[in-house]
Amino acid sequence: MPDAVMSFPPPLSLLLISLALILAYTIPTMPSKSHPPIHPPILPPIPYLIFGIIEPISLIAGTIYPHLLPADFITSQIPSNPTATITPSALSLAYQVSNLYALLALLGLAVLHSTTEPRVVRNYLLALAVADLGHVWAVGRGMGLQRFVDVAGWNALTWGNVGVTMALFGGRVVVLLGGWGGCSVEKGKKE
Repeated sequence: MPDAVMSFPPPLSLLLISLALILAYTIPTMPSKSHPPIHPPILPPIPYLIFGIIEPISLIAGTIYPHLLPADFITSQIPSNPTATITPSALSLAYQVSNLYALLALLGLAVLHSTTEPRVVRNYLLALAVADLGHVWAVGRGMGLQRFVDVAGWNALTWGNVGVTMALFGGRVVVLLGGWGGCSVEKGKKE
């Protein structure tokens, strides 16, 4: 790789600050009997745990991996990928994907931990469900049909990109259809 590309350090400090903000922002708003949240979450406990806590933390993991190991991240996109060449363009795309994961984590926290409007949460979950399908399509398109349907040949990154994404998609659909308690409206309030 050209020296100019390698000499520019990934903003690890920004990632660590983001993680600290997520933890500082999430932990105080986690509901419990002794410490109710400032704004009660619109989502019931199970989807709140999944979408309001676990998903943002997993997105930060998705942010850190391309920054710390960009070559591994790039070559692991397709299982059994013989390509070992990392171009500056591919490196730039890995960092951009990393930044988008950080953005999604912060948006999730902003929406799920600050709004009192069930409609906002539903629209957020709907937008993510559509994006989940687009993400899986993009992974499948890049892998090719033969590799995509060969689930036994998937690596950890493919399981994250497809398996976890489809599990989150399923959870979003369940909530959007009213399962797990759906998105609740406070008693006495009209939406």
